[in-house]
Amino acid sequence: MNHLRIIPVTNEELVYSLCAVTEELLDAPLLPETICEDISNDFEYFLLSYDYTFAGFSKIIESDNLLHLDTIHIHEDFRGLKIFSSLLKNYVELCRLRKLSKIILTCDKQNRNAMDCFKHLGFQETHKDVSVSPSAIMELSI
Repeated sequence: MNHLRIIPVTNEELVYSLCAVTEELLDAPLLPETICEDISNDFEYFLLSYDYTFAGFSKIIESDNLLHLDTIHIHEDFRGLKIFSSLLKNYVELCRLRKLSKIILTCDKQNRNAMDCFKHLGFQETHKDVSVSPSAIMELSI
């Protein structure tokens, strides 16, 4: 049984729910205005609910025939439950529906758990980006 629900943030109530989730997960929580501005600039947010409890969120944007996974945050209490792999399956299906060729993301190379998870799920490191911190650009072909 899949306990994960992926909820597109499409109305004001969900924007405020997302703000509450970011208060738990981020040092600087997102404001409703920021989320609404992102959405108006074609970003898509998704709340991740596991057993009817918000477990995290993700943010994507489509451009240049690619799906850019901009942000993924999963609350530490929900890690190890295969939430990201379930989310990734949904994003792969979304890419197929939208006829996108790849999922691309940037990962902090110092976050070994995330790097290992992405590699385990089929992402390949394509090049390094050191503009902000030691980061890797990773992609998954669809």
